[in-house]
Amino acid sequence: MAANFFDGFHTVGVAIVNVVYRLLIDEAAHAQVRADQSLVTNAFFEGTRLESPLMFSQRLALQDVEHQGVFIPAGTPVVMVWAAAKWLRTATGQAFLRQHSST
Repeated sequence: MAANFFDGFHTVGVAIVNVVYRLLIDEAAHAQVRADQSLVTNAFFEGTRLESPLMFSQRLALQDVEHQGVFIPAGTPVVMVWAAAKWLRTATGQAFLRQHSST
């Protein structure tokens, strides 16, 4: 995992492939970007949001915090799982799929 953060070539390469994949499976978006190249930057950001090249990152809580009723003491490792970003999970562990609006 650490290599993905520091080996920029791999991370950027995976990001580009993921964006191209997203455009190839969405014919309307692909046609829009081909017709108006000013949309390339937004397409890249949206493609990497939907298909992140990084699966997770870990941080330490810098201070005591409570999130959705769960106490997290300072110094606790906190992991962001980018691959699960479209899922919301309650403090009890019940999962809900977040609905994305098209606007």
